[in-house]
Amino acid sequence: YEEDVLLVKEMLATRGDGVADELIIMTETNQHGGPPTRWQYQDTFYAARWWSGSLFAALRGGMDMIHFYQLMDDTPGSYNYKGMLYNDGPYDPPLFPGGPAHGRKPVYDATKFINENRLFNVVSSESNHPDVAHLVTVNDDYSTINILLTNLFDRQIPLAGSIELPLEMRSYSHSLDMDILDENGQRSGLISDDLPDGKLSFAFPMEPRTMYSLTYTRGEPQLGVVLWMNQDMYQSGDPFRLFADVANPGPELVDQPFVVILDVYGQFFWHPTWTEEVDYELLTVGEGVETRTILDFTWPEVEGTALGLMMYGA
Repeated sequence: YEEDVLLVKEMLATRGDGVADELIIMTETNQHGGPPTRWQYQDTFYAARWWSGSLFAALRGGMDMIHFYQLMDDTPGSYNYKGMLYNDGPYDPPLFPGGPAHGRKPVYDATKFINENRLFNVVSSESNHPDVAHLVTVNDDYSTINILLTNLFDRQIPLAGSIELPLEMRSYSHSLDMDILDENGQRSGLISDDLPDGKLSFAFPMEPRTMYSLTYTRGEPQLGVVLWMNQDMYQSGDPFRLFADVANPGPELVDQPFVVILDVYGQFFWHPTWTEEVDYELLTVGEGVETRTILDFTWPEVEGTALGLMMYGA
């Protein structure tokens, strides 16, 4: 599904009509197939799991809007029971058992669960397990990350994952909220997390037929320095930029030593003079996070290559 949407986007971008950034909108999405999934049986939690997997894949591919088939079943007797809500009875049991008038089906609860937790911007994510549906979103200022996961299978799946933090979150503490939706309803909990290495990691057993929402929220700045560059590899003519995020939860620190070291295979060169003599700057570090430019130059023409050079900041 994700690959199909990507192909449509590529087709729209290359057909030469001069229209940029055309929207991809799917107005009706509905499962159909064998007995477990055909339209007569869309009042099960299986349908909710199917819908979440299709929705996540479409959004990862770049679809701008995707809509379930319809909000409410057609009038009983029409045999078009593809809504998120039941219509008034009577239905035709046992093939079409129906439900309470205008009552919610599991696919409605799944949609509500997704919309209450997802954020506006979809970011790239991958899973090597075919039965784990996934979607990662962030808000505009990158202060919050949400991970939506669905176990599409009928057995427990051991799950382990990690997220490379955006730069806007790397100098902060984080809290983790977990919401869970299964056939018995929704529940939640709070887990505090403190991972200053630039990654958020999680590991837990995914219960069968269950949806999860993990929301990481940026907290207070963590005292310290995070170094980052504008890219990972450089060649002649590339702009090389090294930055330092200097974070302080407060209060203001005066005459604080600020150290940056370049490690070239065991030889240490100290900022700001970049000699092997120990050197540093004295800073006044205010409350919050300040980004400082350490190096900014154009990579020169050099012979050979180098890998594994390290930078340290404190």
